[in-house]
Amino acid sequence: MNNVVDKLFSVLRENQSVFEFTQLRAIDGFFIIDPENPEKIWLNPKLSSVLGYNKANLDQEENTSEFLDKENIKFLKDLKKGKQQIHLKHKQGFKLHMHCEVLSAEVNGSSISVFAFHQIEPLPEVKIKLLRKINRYKKIIEGTELATWQWNVQTGETIFSDQWADVIGYDLQELQPTSVETWKLIAHPQDQKRCNEALQKHFKGETDYYITDSRVKHKNGKWIWVRDKGKVVSWTKDGEPEWMTGFHVDITEEKNRLEVKKLFIDQAPTAIAMFDNNMRYVAASQKWQDDYHIDDDNFIGKSHYELFPNISEEWRDIHQKCLQGEVHSKDEDCYIWEDGTEQWMSWEVRPWYTNDNEIGGIIMHTSDITRLKEAEKLNFEKQQLMATVLESINVGIVACDKNAKLTLFNKATKDLHGLPAKPIPEEKLAEYYGLYNIDGTEALKPSEIPLLKALHTGKVVNEEIMIKPRDGRNVKVSIN
Repeated sequence: MNNVVDKLFSVLRENQSVFEFTQLRAIDGFFIIDPENPEKIWLNPKLSSVLGYNKANLDQEENTSEFLDKENIKFLKDLKKGKQQIHLKHKQGFKLHMHCEVLSAEVNGSSISVFAFHQIEPLPEVKIKLLRKINRYKKIIEGTELATWQWNVQTGETIFSDQWADVIGYDLQELQPTSVETWKLIAHPQDQKRCNEALQKHFKGETDYYITDSRVKHKNGKWIWVRDKGKVVSWTKDGEPEWMTGFHVDITEEKNRLEVKKLFIDQAPTAIAMFDNNMRYVAASQKWQDDYHIDDDNFIGKSHYELFPNISEEWRDIHQKCLQGEVHSKDEDCYIWEDGTEQWMSWEVRPWYTNDNEIGGIIMHTSDITRLKEAEKLNFEKQQLMATVLESINVGIVACDKNAKLTLFNKATKDLHGLPAKPIPEEKLAEYYGLYNIDGTEALKPSEIPLLKALHTGKVVNEEIMIKPRDGRNVKVSIN
């Protein structure tokens, strides 16, 4: 190709008509085709700039698939003279409507064809500004080595970065020429419907960004997970989305770790559920499904609020706070169902994190303690009944723990001793409570006190002692 360029410059110096042709007709630049290799084209700097290429990568952009399809190559090869119309593709995906003129010149017995171009409809200012903005963003993004893409929603034209192709194991040239079909060929068929739904929501303005997690086929034949995020950056006059830009990243490792979490939750014997940042179900144990009467087999991916529309604002507020990083819990909480049934729960809500240490959603763990609360209520009622009985009967009842500390001293016992229970050392029990042998002549030693004797030997039957209260008459009692 350099030999052809040298020949062209020789003609420009020696042939005034060729020089005038490139100066007057090639307003937006020109290119030449190597007669020995028609698939290679050399663009002069002016046309390269018009088409969005810079001088640094000029020699790398000789592949005509970047700006000229095969039909147009054949058209140009057959073009001998006169002015024709043709479309050239800008590097950012725009089609430029051009006038094309050809001039042939003889150089040492070889023919060289020079193709001069002039735009029929120059780009409107709004598109020029958009191009500048895209180029500016592109330079910034290239510095971050993000796997970027650009897509013309109306025409299907696409521009992928080298890093975009690298994520799926390819060199970008292997995928040329690219279009929206390139993405469709590698996308998992089961994910396409969900991706299209996310796109439509973004197009309608329901979301600020298009973002999805989906599977794509790697060059090695395996399916990998990528997170795709993009945004519409220009609209047609009719308000339809035109150009979108975005990027994707490999999240296969993150998904694998998430699958382990989901597997743990799915098989957990307790009620656990995992939600994403939009409170959509990621996973839930069978116990959770049973406790909350979830009969929908396809509830994964649905909003928690869709399944339970009557959730209180208090609960919604807890969810949002935990999505911001807080942890909330409660040992006892009562939930009243629509039929009036009470359900008691202990619960905890905490955020879960992605590999990038960002909050991916929340995990809720609940325990149904309704039966425990009912048992506690029943036990309390029994205790109240027992206490009432013990206080009412005319029999003295006293109890102690393993350390000989009195734990029960009913009313009849208080009447017998003429005083209430009080923490007393074992060696002073007889003196304080007036405990004597049946004749009332000697105070009982600790080992002779029936309650302590039963504590150590296990049993006392019909043992008689005398109680000498400080105020009141002496009483002989039989103790079991």
